[in-house]
Amino acid sequence: MATGLRRAVPLPVRRAVRRHVFGIQPAAYSACYAPQVMLYFQPDGDVRACCRNQNYPLGNIGTQRLPEIWDGPRRQELVERLAVDDFSRGCEGCKWEIDTVGREASFPRPFDDEASLHLTSDPRSGTWPHAMEFNLSNTCNLQCLQCNGDLSSSIRIHREKRPPLPKVYDDQFFDDLVPFLPHLGRVQFAGGEPFMAAENYRVWELLAELAPQLEVQVVTNATQWNKRVEAILEKVRFAPTFSLDGITAETYERVRAGADHDRVMANVDRFCAYCERVGTEPLINFCLMAQNYHEFGPLLQFAERRGIRVYVSVVHYPEHASIARLEPARIAEIHRHLRAEYDEVLSSLDLNAELWVKEVDRIGSWLEREAPEAEHDAYWKVIDTVPFGLARWTEGGGDEAQRVGAARAVLADFDAEAPVHDLLVLRGERIAEASPDIAAALGAGADDLVGAPVDRVQELFERRYGPATGQELLAETEDTIDVLTTFDGAEVRTVIVALRDATGFAATARLLFAVRERSLAG
Repeated sequence: MATGLRRAVPLPVRRAVRRHVFGIQPAAYSACYAPQVMLYFQPDGDVRACCRNQNYPLGNIGTQRLPEIWDGPRRQELVERLAVDDFSRGCEGCKWEIDTVGREASFPRPFDDEASLHLTSDPRSGTWPHAMEFNLSNTCNLQCLQCNGDLSSSIRIHREKRPPLPKVYDDQFFDDLVPFLPHLGRVQFAGGEPFMAAENYRVWELLAELAPQLEVQVVTNATQWNKRVEAILEKVRFAPTFSLDGITAETYERVRAGADHDRVMANVDRFCAYCERVGTEPLINFCLMAQNYHEFGPLLQFAERRGIRVYVSVVHYPEHASIARLEPARIAEIHRHLRAEYDEVLSSLDLNAELWVKEVDRIGSWLEREAPEAEHDAYWKVIDTVPFGLARWTEGGGDEAQRVGAARAVLADFDAEAPVHDLLVLRGERIAEASPDIAAALGAGADDLVGAPVDRVQELFERRYGPATGQELLAETEDTIDVLTTFDGAEVRTVIVALRDATGFAATARLLFAVRERSLAG
């Protein structure tokens, strides 16, 4: 995903004008300013601080109003934690990235610039978000290799065989959005394919009325050019970012299944002509992955000839597409390929020279770390996995309350006197909620557990009850896992239940357990 501000005046100059000429003091330090300056909307109604943070939603439009989410406690907690370099609320991946490649090449870095233009020491400067990124629909005509059914309706129907996502952005949402729009300094639309989503056209009509001066960034696959597109282009000043994941038809069409390379390139020409007419800047976004790294240099050279800046999205999922998750020998092979053409490509670049250097160095940095894929997995196992390996989708959603109730009954049969404790576990196996009395069993309360990896529970059991001496899988289905673990000082019965929506899709799980203590002598 392309992230960044278009700059008529270089940012250091603008910061100097704000802070020194007018005496404006900068905002307080944060490890990442994203939750202070923007909101990110997902097709399922989740509102997040950014596209990276999948484990700590700020709220959901299906159950909350937009002002409640922006002013809510979850956003405030994320702000407070990042102010003290605490990345435990879904930001672990960026911590890994900062530690691996340095802050300048990390995802949080552009938000520093955004904050410098928006936030000051005056609390009122953060009354409204400066940026919004809209992914209001997963409607899409392509089945890209690196995508999934949450972001592409075509993948959802054809590859994953899941029912369509329900539409959650209703009239109330668009009414609530109105007072936010005049305060925005940056707005971006992605998807799905933005030019296919009716929800986006509603926002664009509002922007044409309430913020006509605002440049609208749209990340598009460039497959759409019709009368509806032409009409909205005349109402709003669009700055398109073209998703081009290859320069040859062979590579491009292999990655972006369903696209016609020649047609897309013709539409790129149309959009570029439009940008020249209205005074906006087109960009290219390249998803750098194992299947297209060999065309990274040629694509930058193509963009250079066209005078187009390129951004890179480093692919972390699916696993087979992520360069960082390959075996070290394969990473080294890819790095050697890029180094072999390094000087030739660099000599042909000006606009995109820095990007070329940064991304080749990034891949090299993965080689310099011992077993980088292990740490990488710990932080990035988020997008396409269900906790504990449970089935991602089954026929029908079933009754969640009934399954959780059945799990509680199993634990009551195990030990009628033992209280049942429970945890809500998100994708990436991170804890989102914990029962209030859980400290009695683990010696750590909910505040210490939320945001931590679920492996933390095992560590706490061993600290409290001694080392694990045995484990027995008692039952396993698509929806549940029942395990008995024996420690020196206790037996722990654990039942894990997949939490499915009405369509049968699961992204989270409930972990319930009961502890039957025993004497160490016994």
